[in-house]
Amino acid sequence: MNTFVEISARFYDNIEHYFHGKKSDHYFSIFFVSSFIGAIIIIQLNVMGLLPYFLSSFVPHNHMMAVTLVLNFILVKEVLDMIFSLSYSVSAAQRKQLEVLSLILLRSSFKELSNLHNAQSWEVMREPVLHILSYGFSALIIFVFVLYYYKLKNIPMLYEVEEKNSFVAEKKSIALILLINFIVIAFFDFITALEIKSYKPSFADFFNVFIFGDILIVLVSFKYSKMYFTVFRNSGFALATVLIRIAMTSPPFIQEALGILTAVFAYGIAYAYNKYSQGVFDEECKKRKGLVPRRD
Repeated sequence: MNTFVEISARFYDNIEHYFHGKKSDHYFSIFFVSSFIGAIIIIQLNVMGLLPYFLSSFVPHNHMMAVTLVLNFILVKEVLDMIFSLSYSVSAAQRKQLEVLSLILLRSSFKELSNLHNAQSWEVMREPVLHILSYGFSALIIFVFVLYYYKLKNIPMLYEVEEKNSFVAEKKSIALILLINFIVIAFFDFITALEIKSYKPSFADFFNVFIFGDILIVLVSFKYSKMYFTVFRNSGFALATVLIRIAMTSPPFIQEALGILTAVFAYGIAYAYNKYSQGVFDEECKKRKGLVPRRD
Protein backbone atom coordinates (compact mmCIF):
# COMPACT_ATOMS: atom_id res chain seq x y z
CA MET A 1 0.00 0.00 0.00
CA ASN A 2 1.23 3.51 -0.81
CA THR A 3 2.96 5.22 2.14
CA PHE A 4 0.99 8.44 1.65
CA VAL A 5 -2.28 6.49 1.72
CA GLU A 6 -1.25 4.69 4.92
CA ILE A 7 -0.24 7.91 6.69
CA SER A 8 -3.34 9.84 5.60
CA ALA A 9 -5.60 6.93 6.59
CA ARG A 10 -4.09 6.84 10.10
CA PHE A 11 -4.41 10.61 10.42
CA TYR A 12 -8.03 10.36 9.28
CA ASP A 13 -8.72 7.67 11.91
CA ASN A 14 -7.44 10.00 14.65
CA ILE A 15 -9.69 12.83 13.48
CA GLU A 16 -12.70 10.53 13.22
CA HIS A 17 -12.07 9.26 16.75
CA TYR A 18 -12.59 12.76 18.17
CA PHE A 19 -15.27 14.15 15.86
CA HIS A 20 -17.46 11.18 14.97
CA GLY A 21 -19.37 8.94 17.33
CA LYS A 22 -21.62 9.03 20.38
CA LYS A 23 -19.19 10.98 22.56
CA SER A 24 -18.70 13.76 20.03
CA ASP A 25 -22.45 13.82 19.31
CA HIS A 26 -23.02 14.52 23.01
CA TYR A 27 -20.74 17.56 22.91
CA PHE A 28 -22.24 18.77 19.66
CA SER A 29 -25.70 18.53 21.23
CA ILE A 30 -24.58 20.69 24.17
CA PHE A 31 -23.13 23.20 21.71
CA PHE A 32 -26.36 23.34 19.67
CA VAL A 33 -28.55 23.93 22.74
CA SER A 34 -26.18 26.55 24.15
CA SER A 35 -25.96 28.33 20.80
CA PHE A 36 -29.74 28.41 20.40
CA ILE A 37 -30.43 29.75 23.89
CA GLY A 38 -27.52 32.19 23.67
CA ALA A 39 -28.67 33.49 20.28
CA ILE A 40 -32.21 34.13 21.58
CA ILE A 41 -30.87 36.02 24.60
CA ILE A 42 -28.50 38.15 22.52
CA ILE A 43 -31.21 38.95 19.96
CA GLN A 44 -33.58 39.97 22.75
CA LEU A 45 -30.91 42.22 24.24
CA ASN A 46 -30.47 43.81 20.84
CA VAL A 47 -34.23 44.34 20.50
CA MET A 48 -34.19 46.08 23.87
CA GLY A 49 -31.26 48.25 22.76
CA LEU A 50 -28.92 46.92 25.43
CA LEU A 51 -26.09 45.85 23.15
CA PRO A 52 -23.17 48.18 22.33
CA TYR A 53 -23.13 49.51 18.79
CA PHE A 54 -20.21 47.41 17.55
CA LEU A 55 -22.20 44.28 18.52
CA SER A 56 -25.71 45.41 17.61
CA SER A 57 -24.74 45.81 13.96
CA PHE A 58 -23.96 42.08 13.82
CA VAL A 59 -27.07 40.89 15.66
CA PRO A 60 -30.51 40.74 13.98
CA HIS A 61 -33.77 41.84 15.60
CA ASN A 62 -35.75 38.80 14.44
CA HIS A 63 -35.80 35.93 16.94
CA MET A 64 -36.37 33.38 14.13
CA MET A 65 -32.80 34.00 13.04
CA ALA A 66 -31.73 31.98 16.11
CA VAL A 67 -33.46 28.96 14.56
CA THR A 68 -31.69 29.54 11.23
CA LEU A 69 -28.35 29.85 13.01
CA VAL A 70 -28.64 26.59 14.93
CA LEU A 71 -29.90 24.78 11.80
CA ASN A 72 -26.78 25.98 10.02
CA PHE A 73 -24.67 24.49 12.82
CA ILE A 74 -26.60 21.21 12.59
CA LEU A 75 -26.01 21.15 8.83
CA VAL A 76 -22.28 21.63 9.38
CA LYS A 77 -22.33 18.59 11.68
CA GLU A 78 -24.33 16.59 9.12
CA VAL A 79 -21.82 17.44 6.38
CA LEU A 80 -19.03 16.21 8.65
CA ASP A 81 -20.93 12.95 9.15
CA MET A 82 -21.38 12.75 5.37
CA ILE A 83 -17.62 12.95 4.89
CA PHE A 84 -16.95 10.31 7.55
CA SER A 85 -19.57 7.97 6.07
CA LEU A 86 -17.70 7.96 2.76
CA SER A 87 -14.95 5.77 4.24
CA TYR A 88 -17.50 3.16 5.31
CA SER A 89 -19.87 2.88 2.39
CA VAL A 90 -20.46 4.67 -0.91
CA SER A 91 -24.19 4.03 -0.65
CA ALA A 92 -24.28 5.31 2.95
CA ALA A 93 -22.53 8.51 1.85
CA GLN A 94 -25.12 8.97 -0.89
CA ARG A 95 -27.93 8.48 1.60
CA LYS A 96 -26.29 11.04 3.87
CA GLN A 97 -26.23 13.53 1.00
CA LEU A 98 -30.01 13.18 0.67
CA GLU A 99 -30.35 13.75 4.42
CA VAL A 100 -28.30 16.94 4.12
CA LEU A 101 -30.42 18.08 1.18
CA SER A 102 -33.66 17.53 3.13
CA LEU A 103 -32.28 19.52 6.07
CA ILE A 104 -31.25 22.35 3.75
CA LEU A 105 -34.82 22.50 2.46
CA LEU A 106 -36.15 22.57 6.02
CA ARG A 107 -33.73 25.35 6.86
CA SER A 108 -35.09 27.29 3.87
CA SER A 109 -38.59 26.91 5.33
CA PHE A 110 -37.49 28.44 8.62
CA LYS A 111 -35.67 31.24 6.78
CA GLU A 112 -38.96 32.08 5.06
CA LEU A 113 -40.58 32.40 8.49
CA SER A 114 -38.37 35.43 9.09
CA ASN A 115 -40.09 37.09 6.11
CA LEU A 116 -43.38 36.81 8.01
CA HIS A 117 -41.98 38.98 10.78
CA ASN A 118 -44.52 41.75 11.46
CA ALA A 119 -46.53 40.81 8.32
CA GLN A 120 -50.00 42.36 8.53
CA SER A 121 -51.77 41.18 5.36
CA TRP A 122 -52.20 38.05 3.27
CA GLU A 123 -50.71 39.84 0.26
CA VAL A 124 -47.44 40.12 2.18
CA MET A 125 -47.70 36.63 3.68
CA ARG A 126 -48.75 34.71 0.57
CA GLU A 127 -45.37 34.23 -1.09
CA PRO A 128 -43.46 33.25 2.09
CA VAL A 129 -46.22 30.79 3.04
CA LEU A 130 -46.08 29.16 -0.41
CA HIS A 131 -42.33 28.80 -0.11
CA ILE A 132 -42.64 27.36 3.40
CA LEU A 133 -45.09 24.72 2.16
CA SER A 134 -43.01 23.94 -0.92
CA TYR A 135 -39.75 23.57 0.99
CA GLY A 136 -41.39 21.64 3.81
CA PHE A 137 -43.25 19.10 1.68
CA SER A 138 -40.29 18.52 -0.64
CA ALA A 139 -38.14 17.86 2.44
CA LEU A 140 -40.81 15.42 3.66
CA ILE A 141 -40.80 13.51 0.36
CA ILE A 142 -37.01 13.22 0.42
CA PHE A 143 -37.24 12.13 4.06
CA VAL A 144 -39.57 9.28 3.03
CA PHE A 145 -37.12 8.15 0.34
CA VAL A 146 -34.30 8.22 2.91
CA LEU A 147 -36.35 5.99 5.22
CA TYR A 148 -36.88 3.48 2.40
CA TYR A 149 -33.19 3.80 1.59
CA TYR A 150 -32.34 2.67 5.12
CA LYS A 151 -34.41 -0.48 4.58
CA LEU A 152 -32.33 -1.56 1.60
CA LYS A 153 -29.83 -4.33 2.21
CA ASN A 154 -26.34 -3.28 1.13
CA ILE A 155 -24.90 -5.53 -1.55
CA PRO A 156 -21.13 -5.90 -1.13
CA MET A 157 -18.40 -5.51 -3.70
CA LEU A 158 -15.97 -8.40 -4.12
CA TYR A 159 -12.39 -7.94 -2.94
CA GLU A 160 -9.32 -10.08 -2.87
CA VAL A 161 -8.50 -10.50 0.82
CA GLU A 162 -5.31 -8.41 0.57
CA GLU A 163 -7.12 -5.68 -1.41
CA LYS A 164 -9.86 -5.05 1.13
CA ASN A 165 -7.82 -2.93 3.52
CA SER A 166 -6.19 -1.09 0.63
CA PHE A 167 -9.53 0.11 -0.77
CA VAL A 168 -10.74 1.24 2.66
CA ALA A 169 -7.50 3.19 3.22
CA GLU A 170 -7.82 4.88 -0.17
CA LYS A 171 -11.38 5.93 0.63
CA LYS A 172 -10.16 7.35 3.94
CA SER A 173 -7.49 9.35 2.09
CA ILE A 174 -10.16 10.82 -0.20
CA ALA A 175 -12.36 11.59 2.80
CA LEU A 176 -9.42 13.36 4.48
CA ILE A 177 -8.93 15.57 1.41
CA LEU A 178 -12.65 16.42 1.47
CA LEU A 179 -12.43 17.19 5.19
CA ILE A 180 -9.53 19.59 4.67
CA ASN A 181 -11.45 21.35 1.88
CA PHE A 182 -14.48 21.61 4.14
CA ILE A 183 -12.41 23.25 6.90
CA VAL A 184 -10.93 25.73 4.41
CA ILE A 185 -14.39 26.63 3.06
CA ALA A 186 -15.76 27.01 6.61
CA PHE A 187 -12.86 29.31 7.51
CA PHE A 188 -13.54 31.62 4.57
CA ASP A 189 -17.26 31.55 5.40
CA PHE A 190 -16.38 32.84 8.86
CA ILE A 191 -14.20 35.63 7.40
CA THR A 192 -17.00 36.58 5.00
CA ALA A 193 -19.52 36.61 7.87
CA LEU A 194 -17.40 39.17 9.70
CA GLU A 195 -17.28 41.35 6.59
CA ILE A 196 -20.95 41.23 5.57
CA LYS A 197 -22.29 40.75 9.13
CA SER A 198 -24.24 37.66 8.13
CA TYR A 199 -23.34 33.96 8.28
CA LYS A 200 -24.11 32.06 5.08
CA PRO A 201 -22.41 28.66 4.93
CA SER A 202 -21.24 27.68 1.45
CA PHE A 203 -22.71 24.19 1.27
CA ALA A 204 -23.04 24.47 -2.51
CA ASP A 205 -19.30 25.19 -2.83
CA PHE A 206 -18.47 22.13 -0.74
CA PHE A 207 -20.71 19.94 -2.90
CA ASN A 208 -18.63 21.12 -5.86
CA VAL A 209 -15.63 19.55 -4.12
CA PHE A 210 -17.63 16.47 -3.11
CA ILE A 211 -18.42 15.80 -6.78
CA PHE A 212 -14.71 15.32 -7.45
CA GLY A 213 -14.48 13.08 -4.39
CA ASP A 214 -17.27 10.89 -5.76
CA ILE A 215 -15.56 10.66 -9.13
CA LEU A 216 -12.30 9.67 -7.42
CA ILE A 217 -14.21 6.90 -5.60
CA VAL A 218 -15.52 5.67 -8.98
CA LEU A 219 -12.00 5.58 -10.42
CA VAL A 220 -10.49 3.91 -7.36
CA SER A 221 -13.27 1.31 -7.04
CA PHE A 222 -12.76 0.31 -10.68
CA LYS A 223 -9.41 -1.17 -9.60
CA TYR A 224 -11.17 -3.52 -7.21
CA SER A 225 -14.41 -4.33 -9.01
CA LYS A 226 -14.85 -4.11 -12.78
CA MET A 227 -18.41 -5.41 -12.76
CA TYR A 228 -20.64 -3.21 -14.87
CA PHE A 229 -23.41 -2.74 -12.32
CA THR A 230 -20.94 -1.71 -9.59
CA VAL A 231 -19.30 0.86 -11.87
CA PHE A 232 -22.74 2.10 -12.97
CA ARG A 233 -23.97 2.43 -9.39
CA ASN A 234 -20.94 4.42 -8.23
CA SER A 235 -21.07 6.63 -11.35
CA GLY A 236 -24.80 7.15 -10.84
CA PHE A 237 -24.23 8.25 -7.26
CA ALA A 238 -21.68 10.78 -8.52
CA LEU A 239 -24.33 12.11 -10.91
CA ALA A 240 -26.79 12.37 -7.99
CA THR A 241 -24.24 14.58 -6.21
CA VAL A 242 -24.11 16.80 -9.29
CA LEU A 243 -27.92 17.07 -9.25
CA ILE A 244 -27.89 18.03 -5.56
CA ARG A 245 -25.33 20.73 -6.33
CA ILE A 246 -27.53 22.10 -9.13
CA ALA A 247 -30.59 22.03 -6.87
CA MET A 248 -28.83 24.08 -4.20
CA THR A 249 -28.37 27.05 -6.50
CA SER A 250 -31.68 26.78 -8.35
CA PRO A 251 -34.58 29.19 -7.79
CA PRO A 252 -37.48 28.27 -5.48
CA PHE A 253 -39.85 25.52 -6.69
CA ILE A 254 -37.28 24.32 -9.24
CA GLN A 255 -34.93 23.62 -6.33
CA GLU A 256 -37.55 21.52 -4.57
CA ALA A 257 -38.48 19.63 -7.76
CA LEU A 258 -34.83 18.85 -8.50
CA GLY A 259 -34.34 17.69 -4.92
CA ILE A 260 -37.23 15.23 -5.17
CA LEU A 261 -36.10 13.95 -8.58
CA THR A 262 -32.58 13.46 -7.21
CA ALA A 263 -33.96 11.40 -4.31
CA VAL A 264 -35.95 9.26 -6.77
CA PHE A 265 -32.87 8.81 -8.97
CA ALA A 266 -30.51 7.86 -6.11
CA TYR A 267 -33.02 5.52 -4.50
CA GLY A 268 -33.80 3.94 -7.88
CA ILE A 269 -30.12 3.14 -8.45
CA ALA A 270 -29.70 1.69 -4.95
CA TYR A 271 -32.92 -0.34 -5.19
CA ALA A 272 -32.17 -1.83 -8.62
CA TYR A 273 -28.57 -2.58 -7.67
CA ASN A 274 -29.53 -4.30 -4.42
CA LYS A 275 -32.45 -6.24 -5.87
CA TYR A 276 -30.88 -7.62 -9.02
CA SER A 277 -27.17 -7.88 -8.19
CA GLN A 278 -27.33 -10.37 -5.32
CA GLY A 279 -27.49 -13.43 -7.56
CA VAL A 280 -24.48 -12.35 -9.59
CA PHE A 281 -22.45 -11.69 -6.45
CA ASP A 282 -23.35 -15.11 -5.03
CA GLU A 283 -22.22 -16.80 -8.24
CA GLU A 284 -18.92 -14.93 -8.28
CA CYS A 285 -18.25 -15.84 -4.65
CA LYS A 286 -18.75 -19.53 -5.52
CA LYS A 287 -16.61 -19.42 -8.66
CA ARG A 288 -13.66 -17.42 -7.36
CA LYS A 289 -11.74 -18.35 -4.23
CA GLY A 290 -10.19 -15.85 -1.83
CA LEU A 291 -12.92 -13.28 -2.36
CA VAL A 292 -14.44 -11.36 0.51
CA PRO A 293 -17.89 -9.73 0.23
CA ARG A 294 -17.76 -6.36 1.93
CA ARG A 295 -20.14 -3.48 2.34
CA ASP A 296 -18.87 -0.56 0.30
